[in-house]
Amino acid sequence: RRARYRSASHRRRCGAPVHRPLAMEPELKQLLLKDGLVLGPEIGKGSFGTVYRCTDVKTQISYAVKKIDLRVLRMQPQFVLERLKRECSVLENLSHPCVVRLYKTIEAPDAILMVMEMVLSM
Repeated sequence: RRARYRSASHRRRCGAPVHRPLAMEPELKQLLLKDGLVLGPEIGKGSFGTVYRCTDVKTQISYAVKKIDLRVLRMQPQFVLERLKRECSVLENLSHPCVVRLYKTIEAPDAILMVMEMVLSM
């Protein structure tokens, strides 16, 4: 059974490995470029991922790309990758004016990239 830790600092005190968030690796940049997206600056960070601005090469439309680090999620005892994939699939088919649109999901071995509608603050 896996031990539960309250936070990254608790994991450090207990001697457990702490996974630091990765910068956008060149392989992930290449995956985005294959889909016609050029990576821009980091615009936000959360407990499970980092959000970057990206631009479509053809249309020059800006999108937000959320990189979810699967290494961090795999440390959670209740995490199931198939549930995350199913949730992404549902969100890709959802279109509502009050919900941020998810346009596509790109899978990599240690990350999932979610290409979403860019929402600018008022």
